Amino acid sequence: MKNVLIIQSENLLEAGLLTLLSSFEGIQVHGMRIEDLPTLPASLHNQQPDVLILDETVAQTHLESILPLLMSYPKVRTIVVSLSENSLSIYDKSQVSVKQISDFLTIL
Repeated sequence: MKNVLIIQSENLLEAGLLTLLSSFEGIQVHGMRIEDLPTLPASLHNQQPDVLILDETVAQTHLESILPLLMSYPKVRTIVVSLSENSLSIYDKSQVSVKQISDFLTIL
């Protein structure tokens, strides 16, 4: 079962995503309002989401508070939705051991 947490701004997109994803079997969706962002650490701890979805406005406006939290949860995939570009940006945090420059070049 995939556990998804959606941070909902005033944008209707997140509400639509919440409804749409909830209709699929095997996906458990939780919504969180942008006003409740100070409770994000507790939500991440309690719900243990596999995926965090937010729109680009939330990501840009609250990056300083969200980024350190996401670093504490390296297995959480973060998806940023851009309405203006009609695209998704997917961020997977992974750690790679680099011993030689060739190791670094393979990452690029």
